[in-house]
Amino acid sequence: MKTSASKPTVTDKWHIHVPTHQYMSVPTVYKVYFGKKYLIWKGKSLLQSCQYLAEGIERYIRKQKSDDTDYLYHVCNHIKRTRCIMATVEVIDNSFLRTIKGAESINGYAMLVSEQRLLDKHSKDPDCLNNNAEAYVSNWIKEAHKEKFAEFLKNRKNK
Repeated sequence: MKTSASKPTVTDKWHIHVPTHQYMSVPTVYKVYFGKKYLIWKGKSLLQSCQYLAEGIERYIRKQKSDDTDYLYHVCNHIKRTRCIMATVEVIDNSFLRTIKGAESINGYAMLVSEQRLLDKHSKDPDCLNNNAEAYVSNWIKEAHKEKFAEFLKNRKNK
């Protein structure tokens, strides 16, 4: 996939316009717009995450899946119903990289909390295509951050 310093990168398989010309491909919480409707998502690397999403959309549609528990269920139904042919990305937050003792690391906890707050804020929005009430905890997130996020969720529910 070829990137440019002056225009967005377009993913393979299913076209998502990723603003790599404005943002580095760092850990990011973002919205993917399919016309007016959107999916809230996050990734360790903006471009790789969008490419993974594009491949998932293409595969879901090609295999004619219809699993209402799949994270792409509402997205793909919307694409099929509206004949949407591309998506665009809006970066919400990409401040999760930090340097500790000269080494870069990702603040997975902050990333999960950022995504969760967006999901909570948009839970009743009919334009939101997410079918998950809680942020997905990826395998690449450190165990300590997973535990801290689990505590965050527990405290959030007790309020």
